Amino acid sequence: MLYLIVFITLIFVLINFVLFDQDLSSPGFLFSMAFLVFEIVCVINSRRFAITFEPETVLVLGVGFLVFTLVSLVFHYKARDKIDISRDAEPEVIRISNVVTIAVILVQIAAIGLFLNYLARLNMASNGYIGSIPEQINNYNEMIKFQPEDFAYLNVHPGVLYNRFNLIAGIIPYIFIYVTVHNFVNHRRIEVLQIISIVIFAMHIVLTGGRSNLMRLIVLAAVIAYAVKFRSIIRRRSGIKFYMIMLILILAGGFLFFATLNLMGRNAERTPADLFYIYFGAPIDNLDNYIAEGRIVQNSNLIGERTLRGLYTYFEDKGLLPYRLQPLTEIIPFVKSSNGLGQGNVRTMYYFFLTDFGYWGIVPCTLVMALISNALYYRSLKTVTIGRRFSFSLFLYAYMVTDIVMSPFSNRFYENIITTWFAKIVLIGFVFKWLFIDRAVDLNHMQIRLMRKCETDG
Repeated sequence: MLYLIVFITLIFVLINFVLFDQDLSSPGFLFSMAFLVFEIVCVINSRRFAITFEPETVLVLGVGFLVFTLVSLVFHYKARDKIDISRDAEPEVIRISNVVTIAVILVQIAAIGLFLNYLARLNMASNGYIGSIPEQINNYNEMIKFQPEDFAYLNVHPGVLYNRFNLIAGIIPYIFIYVTVHNFVNHRRIEVLQIISIVIFAMHIVLTGGRSNLMRLIVLAAVIAYAVKFRSIIRRRSGIKFYMIMLILILAGGFLFFATLNLMGRNAERTPADLFYIYFGAPIDNLDNYIAEGRIVQNSNLIGERTLRGLYTYFEDKGLLPYRLQPLTEIIPFVKSSNGLGQGNVRTMYYFFLTDFGYWGIVPCTLVMALISNALYYRSLKTVTIGRRFSFSLFLYAYMVTDIVMSPFSNRFYENIITTWFAKIVLIGFVFKWLFIDRAVDLNHMQIRLMRKCETDG
């Protein structure tokens, strides 16, 4: 069955590649390709971890690919007459006032200082000593993921000021990545201040223990670079060099993913090969082991409690839920392979759909992902090919791609996109773009090019 699902997935990868103009950034291609990579890793490790797939697992994955591909086809045929990907538009340089960038950097530095103070206070409250920064990061990560009751009991929080600063420090640098990539790819232009902001942002992510968000920075940059440079058929013909650069970036991102283990205070006692399998293969086998147990739907107090945990967590923090959410350690306990080897505790996005809705939940839950991602993808395809300077739809889609390609790993799409945080990214990102890119508000000279017509008349 393992080789059968690899074959089925490969067919869907090829279908999505051929049907959707050979665009490597299309959601259907990325979704199926991500699963194919995980499945190949399972094949490589099939003997060591005694991997065998149940027919139900093949059915779950196959139905998911089918739903995603059909939705992509609907969008493709509705949009194909409205998008001219043969155009070779040359967009303008995107400019943001240096004063605006410096202001964002100062907010970022303040946010990091406040968060470091919070980490120290939390470690003192939980362990009785301040500890090193790696210890503090690991303590924070362990408590929010696996000790939520102890975390709530300590009642130690970053503070309102940090939360306000983080709305800027955690969102605007993504826009700087877009602007930096756009300007460099099209005009070989780089603003040093924006690079500084991006580096500070990466440091902030490391402090929060979120290695997957480091991957988001790289993936977001790669998708934007591909979109602004190679969504034109004319340019795509000479794209070998670009693909090599993308491959190097992906490999660098993988190295960074594992290199931060020690920095974040996590012990890497396993061999690199086993670690690679646990992160990039085991989730699918863990899903299969769960299906083989025969306990699919699990009782819960809320509809979609596990799938929509990111959204429900916000309501719980605001005191708007009548129930306490099920602890994460109960939702995703650590598991072992068929021959007793540890395989982590993640089981792909389908595990959450199954525990909440059973097999019937596969179709609607995958359908929602496909609808949202394809809507943004085809909107971004249109805006990029007409030469728009900053495509907000491309910005949102590039942000979302990480959650699409990590579907074989976890339920990141629903944990990160169907949330109030993503709503804040949409709102704050749009306002920032409208003020400081579209309307070119320049705080340095307090000039606002909003009244050009009035100035001409006056």
